Amino acid sequence: MASPPKAGRSPEPKDAPGDAASSVGVRQRIRRRVAETQAALVLERAGEIEEAARVFEAAEAHDQAASLRLEHARALRDPQERLDALRESCARAVGDTPEVRALHRALARALVNRARAAPAAARPTTLTEAAGALERAGEPALAGELYENLGNLSAAARCYERAGEVARLEEVLLRQEREASRARAGADARARADAAWARGERRTAVALLEAHLAAVRAQPGASAQTPLTRHLTRLRGLLRAPGRALALRVSGEPLTICLAPEAELGRAPDADVILDEWGLSRRHARLHVAPKGEALPALFVTDLGSRGGTFLDGAALDPGLPVSVDGPASLALAAAPPMRLAPVRDPATGAVCGALLELPPPRGRWLLLPSGGPLLLPGLELVGRLQVTKRAVTLTLRPDLIARLGA
Repeated sequence: MASPPKAGRSPEPKDAPGDAASSVGVRQRIRRRVAETQAALVLERAGEIEEAARVFEAAEAHDQAASLRLEHARALRDPQERLDALRESCARAVGDTPEVRALHRALARALVNRARAAPAAARPTTLTEAAGALERAGEPALAGELYENLGNLSAAARCYERAGEVARLEEVLLRQEREASRARAGADARARADAAWARGERRTAVALLEAHLAAVRAQPGASAQTPLTRHLTRLRGLLRAPGRALALRVSGEPLTICLAPEAELGRAPDADVILDEWGLSRRHARLHVAPKGEALPALFVTDLGSRGGTFLDGAALDPGLPVSVDGPASLALAAAPPMRLAPVRDPATGAVCGALLELPPPRGRWLLLPSGGPLLLPGLELVGRLQVTKRAVTLTLRPDLIARLGA
């Protein structure tokens, strides 16, 4: 039988089973970290810097690990090896301590040095990485300056705000507003030029872009090379290029004959068939005539990776895979109204020599005849014949028809 406790002494409290297990776990973790830290110090004294840093990281002594990794990177003589070591070290670094910031600062310096020796095309990517390293190094003003020089005004504004650089922040915000205004004006100029091109007013389209770009260049701080500049260069080249199509009116109906080997359909101003419909891609689909295996030539339609899809008799086409059209069919591009598409066959041989596309009213009909052939139109049957040679295009019409050049 247990004896009662002596008077004047209270029984000693005992840990609950859960509390005791938790205490044991904490003591074990502390002992393990102490052992890992001691092992890391031994490795450091032995010159095993990288291994010591890994052991420090395992012991959650991230400051010591960052210092060792920085020491290791500085000891490397090859610039690429030093940069790779700093990148790996910064990726493993944890926290926002002076040691970790010094590591990111060293990475930023190495990246800037790398950018100076890199080709011009590779510099923006390297300097953007350097700006990010400066942000993590606690140098937002320097990071903002790099971002601003790169044209990343949103990131520059964020850094200047964080650094308390009010004057620089206001200047960047004003520059952002000016560039947004220029972008809106450029989009409007391109839309007006593309609409003029689609109407056949090619010189007007070029003149619109030239006038807009001249006004932009007169503004301070404007970029000399813009997407509109490249678009204008392309339109000028198309303006000088020989014609790919012949525009007629036959019995009052518009008829466009395309003489190119293949024809593209889409919203692009230089497309052979321009369709300004919602959901269409700039280069949506292609028509061409080519041999079908060992058989006679056939008409093919190909989806060019469009967003809205291309549909032949309601079936969606796989992007990039030509599908033959053996008879009259319904061709639909995205959500645009379907058009009637049919192969054109030479009555003498029965071989496919082109394509007839019925465009939405009042666009009329469109013919693809890359090597010439018969002009077969529904309701008029054989209208005439087109002969294409290296020197000329000869159009012979039925004597009872009246035709004139012009859209």
